[in-house]
Parts: sequence; structure tokens; C-alpha cells
Amino acid sequence: MQSLRIHKVNSLIQKHISQIINIQFSDHVSYTNINYIDTSKDLASTNIYVSFAVTNQEEEFKKLIKIKNLVQKYFGHTIKLKKTPKIRFILDTNIDKINKIEKILDKISKNEKR
Repeated sequence: MQSLRIHKVNSLIQKHISQIINIQFSDHVSYTNINYIDTSKDLASTNIYVSFAVTNQEEEFKKLIKIKNLVQKYFGHTIKLKKTPKIRFILDTNIDKINKIEKILDKISKNEKR
């Protein structure tokens, strides 16, 4: 379970990274959803789980990785923390899995009605 401090830091990181990517770098990547943030207790690193509102998420993820250093730079200038965590983006594929499961459940429920 996350401490209250880490929870607040995660919320702050999510807000800042979302603004940086979706406003500053909107011409580089499509709209980016930040699904989950996992920051280490010592604030050395943070894993940012992202997904995109497009069908080819892997391509958008590659674009995001290309601008990661710029995002890190902007992030370091905008956030007010004792230590700026090193960001690491991770493509969140759970959304796709959830959608597949929902489609399967819909098919099952339609078959049961017959």
C-alpha cells in the first residue's frame, strides 16, 4: 500500500506529465492517457503507465519514447519536489485486454438469450 506522501506525489506527477505531453508536445504524439503512476519511495524513479486514443498504440508509444528526454527536462523545471524522479514510460495494455474480455462477455450474453 502506498503512503499518503507517495500518493500525493503520484497525483502531482500525473497532473504535470499530462499537461506537458498533451499541451507542450501535442504536435508530436496524439492524446495520451496516463493510467497509473508508480513512484519509488526515495523519489529516484517513477513508472508512468500510458495508453493512447488511437488504434496503433505501439507507434504512438515509440513517438513518446523519442521525446522522453524533453518531457523529463520540462518536468524537472515545472515540478517542485526535493528530488525530481527519473521518468520511465510503460505502454499499458490492460485497456486492450479489458475491451477483449468485454467483447467476449457480450457474445456470451447474446448467446444465452437465444
